[in-house]
Amino acid sequence: MSDNRSGIGHFYIELRRRKVFRVAAVYMGSAFVLLEASEMVLPRLALPDWSVTLVMVLLGLGFPVALIFSWIFDRTPDGVVKTTAQSEFSKSQLDETTRELETPRIAINPKSIAVLPFTSINKSEGDEILCDGITENILTHLAKIGGMKVVSRTSIMQYKHTTKTIKEIGNELGVASILEGSVQRSGDRIRITGQLISCESDEHLWADSYDKDYEDIFEIQSDVAQHIASALQTTLSPDEQKLIKEEKPTTNMEAYDFYLKGLYHWHTSYTKDGNQKSAENFEKAAELDPNFAIAYARAAFVHIVLYAVPMWDRTPERLSQAKKVLDRALALAPNHPESLRASAMYAQVIGDLEKATQEYEKAFELLPNDYDTPLLIAAMYQQMGDMDKAEEYYVKTYEMSPREVDPAIKLGRFYGFMGNYEKSEHYLGLAMTYHPSNVACYSYSALHQINAYGNTEKAREIIDQVPAVGDNLSSEILLYPKYYIAMYERAFGDAIDVARQHKKHHPGSTFLGLAYYSADKMDMMKTEFTFLKTYYDDLIKSDSEDVQSQTGLGLTLAALGNKKGALSHCQKAETLFADSKDMSYSGQLAQMNLARAYTIIGEYEKAIQTLDTLVKNPGHTTVWDLKLDPIFDVLREVPRFKELTV
Repeated sequence: MSDNRSGIGHFYIELRRRKVFRVAAVYMGSAFVLLEASEMVLPRLALPDWSVTLVMVLLGLGFPVALIFSWIFDRTPDGVVKTTAQSEFSKSQLDETTRELETPRIAINPKSIAVLPFTSINKSEGDEILCDGITENILTHLAKIGGMKVVSRTSIMQYKHTTKTIKEIGNELGVASILEGSVQRSGDRIRITGQLISCESDEHLWADSYDKDYEDIFEIQSDVAQHIASALQTTLSPDEQKLIKEEKPTTNMEAYDFYLKGLYHWHTSYTKDGNQKSAENFEKAAELDPNFAIAYARAAFVHIVLYAVPMWDRTPERLSQAKKVLDRALALAPNHPESLRASAMYAQVIGDLEKATQEYEKAFELLPNDYDTPLLIAAMYQQMGDMDKAEEYYVKTYEMSPREVDPAIKLGRFYGFMGNYEKSEHYLGLAMTYHPSNVACYSYSALHQINAYGNTEKAREIIDQVPAVGDNLSSEILLYPKYYIAMYERAFGDAIDVARQHKKHHPGSTFLGLAYYSADKMDMMKTEFTFLKTYYDDLIKSDSEDVQSQTGLGLTLAALGNKKGALSHCQKAETLFADSKDMSYSGQLAQMNLARAYTIIGEYEKAIQTLDTLVKNPGHTTVWDLKLDPIFDVLREVPRFKELTV
């Protein structure tokens, strides 16, 4: 964040560094004393009245001179020297200065806690998976306690293997206490140690160790949660006590190991393959224990994600599998938060938004400290076009965890969606201030520069500052701003390279097809879109009401020169849009592809009409997309298009 601030921010920092404000204050104080003295002394010396005015004028003329000298020179133990330029100034000093200016002061809740990733004594992969699972399960137990504030898994995992002190971590996360611990497994025995530490005093508020059979792990996790609540003087309601002391999710510890593997893949691999491995492990757990309700619920949720993400597996077979395992979860544990969330998401993807709302709300009541659920609710209201309710839930989530990265990013993105760019930059800036190593902060900040201002140069500067990363999520999430920067700057070779990386995570890539089209590489373009045609044909055969597939096939046929077929599917998509009024990002992307398809086949009025609707409604598609997208170059001289881009 320190290198991304505006020109005004840089100037303000330099004024402070060069002590201009201090010199101004000292000069004005001294000038006031001199002026008061001259008014008393000069008349007694029989000097004319205008002599006081002369002193006032001289003091006034001296003020800017003093400021100029304070900017150029500095007084040091070695005498008066010329002030170094900012580029020569110590980065650590600059970071310290800007940290003071930028980091908001947020009161720390005395009942707030972060659970650091538990460490493995044996250092094996299996024990690492176990440690991550224990960390998550303790977080889940604590999320059930309404009187506490619990930092999410997303934020705490950055401190895995950290060398930072408890106080440093507490300050960064804005919490009063931290739980840390270790795990050692040997055969059917497990040893878990835990200690709750005050971030302010470094005092141990609670500590204990457990040396038990592996099957007792659920009792240990519940006991830890209760002791933490007691140490933080949080009274548990009867319902909260019941939730924390819930029955063992399974008695089959082999099934539990597969469940933990499912969680591990879910949290560490964000590709289609990673999600499939997650679902497979959850289903293996359920196969070993047919009464393992949470395994079914988790499997259902992952299957729904695989179905919902465009270009992953939007097939009736995937949706049918999701329904099958969801029904089993609901039969076993109809009121469990995981069952309710999976049920809500299933209802959302099939269009039953009223049921989705009810199920999400029930899950949120059971997990009042879990911010994933209200974020899902906010996104659903945004999709429905109820922006007031969407804002309410985005703000509520942010207020629950003002130093968490996801709520700040999502709130910033929402305000960008609504065209409130000042608020958008504020929350995206806060996310980067607190999480300077989180790649998503850079990706969305870069996209914001493009959407809000068409500033691809600034977007590139932001991407260039991304810290070194190697995980799948980080590499994939950066592809989107990189692609748009390259396409909008007409660097089609770079766009093709980025789109090829994008295709690694998807069966086909419209991005790659459009990059070939814009680069006039027609043979390669036809190869890519021919593959996509087969893909979309299969989807539409199984679900002709899917708007994503209809617009995808419409654009594909347009690129392949089949105007009649493109028109047919584009018109079908327009009918579906009229019924759904989908305001989600994917809905807007589908409409953008509809406009591109109309443009490619020469239906300029239809293209402009679609673009007009897009830019006049809230969304991340802005007038800058119209101005910069090379697909719309053929529309530049059309009068009505010119009106849209003014």
